[in-house]
Amino acid sequence: MAISKARLGFRIFLGITLVFSLAFFATTVYLYAGIRQKAIKVADVAPTLFQIDILQHQAMALFSGNDGKLKIAKSLYQKGFFDPVYAKAGREMIEELAESGHPASQMTLADIILYRPGQNLEARTLAHDYYKKSALQGYGPAQERLALLEKADTI
Repeated sequence: MAISKARLGFRIFLGITLVFSLAFFATTVYLYAGIRQKAIKVADVAPTLFQIDILQHQAMALFSGNDGKLKIAKSLYQKGFFDPVYAKAGREMIEELAESGHPASQMTLADIILYRPGQNLEARTLAHDYYKKSALQGYGPAQERLALLEKADTI
């Protein structure tokens, strides 16, 4: 009985996914046991764990549409509270989506640019440009923010 190429490819993909899942699980168990026995310090493995978590988020994004990718990117950006590498990875994903023309991502990037501490006129202009790109695509929330920003600029 012959297996179609598509089915064979899918089986190979599932096999590879299973191997990575088991490796991730084994690593997690090993680290948990080491931390509980105080053989491993959390501070020593935290950067590696953060990178693994970021890679896991990026892998999930590969199988998501643009809205799903944006949700994952926002989640990473918000985790920047714990470590700046999360915020950097999230912002890079948002920038990539915004540059590809995704209106919700353009508005999100404009929000990040506009509301970060120490923003200047150049940042405000860049945020305005992203709001405008999103608004021109008919994205309602961006149209509202653009109107508010332009109104604030005239006051």
